[in-house]
Amino acid sequence: MLVLLILVLMTWVSEGLQVHAVPQNVYKIRDAKGQSESWFFNLVIVDKEGCSELEARELVVEIWGASGLRETTTWPAAVLEEMRRVSYRPTAETDELSPKHLMKHEECFDMRLSFPNKPRTWNADQLVIKLVCASGNREPITHQMRVPLKVFEQKTQLILPLKKPGIITQGPINNGGHSGHANQFSIDFMGLNASYGPVNDGQEGLSYFAGWGQEIVAPGSGIVVYVRKDVPDCPPESNPMEIYGALSDPIRARAGNCVVINHENGEYSALMHLQKGSVSIAEGARVERGQVIGKMGSSGDAFGVHLHYQLQDGPDFFRANPLPIKFENLDGVELVRGVYVTPQ
Repeated sequence: MLVLLILVLMTWVSEGLQVHAVPQNVYKIRDAKGQSESWFFNLVIVDKEGCSELEARELVVEIWGASGLRETTTWPAAVLEEMRRVSYRPTAETDELSPKHLMKHEECFDMRLSFPNKPRTWNADQLVIKLVCASGNREPITHQMRVPLKVFEQKTQLILPLKKPGIITQGPINNGGHSGHANQFSIDFMGLNASYGPVNDGQEGLSYFAGWGQEIVAPGSGIVVYVRKDVPDCPPESNPMEIYGALSDPIRARAGNCVVINHENGEYSALMHLQKGSVSIAEGARVERGQVIGKMGSSGDAFGVHLHYQLQDGPDFFRANPLPIKFENLDGVELVRGVYVTPQ
């Protein structure tokens, strides 16, 4: 479940060609105001006989719900060529600090499939995908697969990991926010001052940000399975890559000073960009919900003081699958960009 090579919902194999849906579980997420829902995943194509001439000729996706077929979309070859990308395999153009070096999937290419703002009244529960591929002199092959659409039932009772009010500056993928493999439901929080402002007038450097040094708490109880403490905080207008790129394990240093908590039910919390010198716990320690684990900082690939939080199904924040997030002390609050949040 933790290794990207097994992130397969349903696979059809024909003449060495394989088609996967990634992530492993495709979760529907409710859009703001709750009248629509969205879902996103990558269609990954692998050809054991070689990738050099492999093309996608046509893609047809049917959305099915309890009452039958709701929508059919067809993408022709020209559009599929524009959608073509390589998300999980390093290429000659891949930056040496890219997380692709940790993923290493045997893909030829993949295509991001986005289904935004579909009516909740559809009760969509599965996709039927028909993909036509061709390569060299081989006859075109049609692959069919079923992708279940799921509603995530969170097991962990999570609370907001802030002790003071904050504001969401980047939300999940359906809010125009995070869109990476493991972070598509992630949330970025900036801290606020007593006037509910995100910055402090008259201050310089990192102290300009109201959240600098504010305490961060464990959103749920569990066992600490990963800690990093050595990443410097990035001053304003600095180049984070030049700072964390010089460290050991520089790819994971993108997350800055980081804590990952195993909630012992298949769910893991990852809290990133913590202030250097503030992380007060060690790997193997047990933490309780609400316990202070560090302070808000600007370490790693941060570009300003904030907390990045994500829920995932494994300990590795680049290879685990993303999970939607709900905080029980923010009941009814939409976790989208621009929303003010206050711990209750």
